[in-house]
Amino acid sequence: MSLSAHIQAKANVGGALNVFPTKWDPKVPTTEEIFNTVLRELGRVTVAYNHLDQEVFDALSFLLAGSNPETADYAATVKATVEIRGFDRRLNIILSLFAARMRRIAERQKLDDILKACLAQHQKRNTFLHSRWTLPEKGSAAAAIRAKFHKSKDEYEDVTLAQLQKVVRDTEECTSRLNTSFQKVRLATTGTGELIA
Repeated sequence: MSLSAHIQAKANVGGALNVFPTKWDPKVPTTEEIFNTVLRELGRVTVAYNHLDQEVFDALSFLLAGSNPETADYAATVKATVEIRGFDRRLNIILSLFAARMRRIAERQKLDDILKACLAQHQKRNTFLHSRWTLPEKGSAAAAIRAKFHKSKDEYEDVTLAQLQKVVRDTEECTSRLNTSFQKVRLATTGTGELIA
């Protein structure tokens, strides 16, 4: 039985959906510590991703306008960058702009690898944050159940604390790798913002 069928069956007999509440209650079939840790880790996924998203924004702004935030070009670029919708589109633009300035293929490949890891983290973040969370049955190894409802097929999966914590660590690592890469790029530019390739 799919999770939505299970939910519907409960609703048909007057039962309540076992949704993941926002506050622990002794009736919850998990410990307060695990419950609070799940909520904390979901929050950390959000914060870690926001840091990654800002790093992508900064890299794109730098490639478009150079490193001088005092110039009118930089201000215009920041405004334009905000209008570029779609995380994957921003990553593609970063790679294109970098490739236009950097002749060394090895450097372009390094950035491509970093951006692919960033995209994977973006997709994991979406998987977790655009889902409905329910509580596992008492005694389950899962800390929570992630439910995603589709027109044709419902999906649900057990999620452990370790999985949530790994998403946070991996996202933080991508942010750090992208930051380190662009720190090197910033150091390798002339006063005009042109790469020394």
